[in-house]
Amino acid sequence: MENSPGRIVPGMRIIDPYRGINLKKTTVSVMGTSLSVRMLKKLVRFLSSYYERFPIFECIEIETINRCNGSCTFCPAGLKPDKRPFAKMDGSLFAKIIEELAAMKYKGRIALYSNNEPYLDERIIEFIAASKRACPQAFVFLYSNGSLLDPALLLRSFEAGLDQIFINQYGGGMTLKENLKNIFRQSKKPGFRDFFEKIYIFLRKDNELLSNRGGNAPNKDIIFYKDFLRYRDIGCTQPFRKMVVRSSGEVSLCCSDVYGEMMLGDVSRKPLLGIWKGEAFEAIRRNLKTTGRKGIPVCRRCDVMDLSRDFRIVMGDFFYKAVSPRRISY
Repeated sequence: MENSPGRIVPGMRIIDPYRGINLKKTTVSVMGTSLSVRMLKKLVRFLSSYYERFPIFECIEIETINRCNGSCTFCPAGLKPDKRPFAKMDGSLFAKIIEELAAMKYKGRIALYSNNEPYLDERIIEFIAASKRACPQAFVFLYSNGSLLDPALLLRSFEAGLDQIFINQYGGGMTLKENLKNIFRQSKKPGFRDFFEKIYIFLRKDNELLSNRGGNAPNKDIIFYKDFLRYRDIGCTQPFRKMVVRSSGEVSLCCSDVYGEMMLGDVSRKPLLGIWKGEAFEAIRRNLKTTGRKGIPVCRRCDVMDLSRDFRIVMGDFFYKAVSPRRISY
């Protein structure tokens, strides 16, 4: 069986992420919930100070089109009525962002997605190639629901410079959908073989109970208030390490700020570094470090406490995978 639950297939990885997890009792904060609030507060403050030594963000998330074709019950974006005005990033604006990253000699992560399905944008291959040309040492990656993928499109993505793709297959149970089965079959053939280790497929349930996405998750309402109430005095590391650029060019607080309630700048008007080091971002960071989430409108509703990326950065990739082999995703 190519996709037995829990099995990691050599080469292309097909993963059941639910092993040992009670979905009704956990949020996305798998590496946070077991710690006491007091320990979490100290740990997040330490990590925030650690990131302040960095001259620039370690990840930039660029949403080139603000639409998704999924219908996951936990996501405020998707086929359900999406109250965001439709926006598709202007090509010249994308070029400006990439040119600025090139001028910085950027070596961090470039995520060509946010709260969207990246392959809905027919220019995504072009954008992957432009990102890799401008920043050859950066790590260019995507998250996708895989619904629009076929072997040829995926191969073109890798040939353009994509370093990794994480495919969350929703609603198919523990069996691969037909188009992903076809990708698996093709992945060991000549031409594809050089890239199949860059593919991760997660067999996901579309009715998961995850984080409340800044209070916007449709399936996590006020009855779960205690889940984020415990984090009110604890900060968050995302504004210390990640910049999220929406399709309009506006920079939002983080990826959980799905509807752009807190915009911290506009890359069509200011340079990336000017926004990152600007007063709006700095004020958010100060508040998170000193008083926690309760003074920031989006943050005070949010229960995201995912420390997996933080531990990966601090401990190093090899050691992190050694102590936490299940949490392999970026």
